[in-house]
Amino acid sequence: KQSSPVTLKSDTVTVTQNSAFDPLSNVNIPSGTSVHATSIDTSIPGFRVVTVTATDFLGNKTNLYYTANITGSLFTSALGGLS
Repeated sequence: KQSSPVTLKSDTVTVTQNSAFDPLSNVNIPSGTSVHATSIDTSIPGFRVVTVTATDFLGNKTNLYYTANITGSLFTSALGGLS
């Protein structure tokens, strides 16, 4: 039996600085599939690559990648909010 593929909802997601972010929220996961994703630091603005590794019930592994754009102010982050 062929399993359904794991797919990304988007190639790029935007995340607000210092917000909670679930890297699997951008992944369509079929039943019977084990999926893990790298965590990202949302405290510093910039682009991060998220790696998603999926393993189906047959043991076949697939890697997917997408970009998380952390938006916010580097100045505020570096100075702890001083203005």
